[in-house]
Amino acid sequence: MGFVASTPAIGGLIGALLGGVISDKVFLKRRKPTMLITAIATAIMMLVVVNIPDNGTLVSLSLGLAGFFLNIGWPAFTAYPMGLTSKETFPVAIAIVNSGGNLGGFFSPMIVGAILDATGNYNLAFGFFGALLVLGFLIITTLKEPVQD
Repeated sequence: MGFVASTPAIGGLIGALLGGVISDKVFLKRRKPTMLITAIATAIMMLVVVNIPDNGTLVSLSLGLAGFFLNIGWPAFTAYPMGLTSKETFPVAIAIVNSGGNLGGFFSPMIVGAILDATGNYNLAFGFFGALLVLGFLIITTLKEPVQD
């Protein structure tokens, strides 16, 4: 069980490291592509995780992939404000980004609990977050990519 519980973090570590390299080297310091990959791939992984059969290996693999895709865009979400702000205003910008992430991490378990208490349906809980990820994907498409020097 400990290994299964650790797989999202292991996948997330690999995803964050690889996401930074991909953003810098493949997408030439453009942040938006990896942010889009994170949103849509994590939405897809929500469907995969819900439909995985009761098999420890498959559950571990799918949770690891979910952590990977969730974090492949993490470096971009933290680097994106750098291209829009100055040295003086960056701390406030990254604080806003981090606050949004922390609020999501704080409220998500409560939202899942409320959905499960009301319906008892995990598919609905994961579907809700999948829908939010699709909404996030659409919002990210509207962001202006900062010009790199």
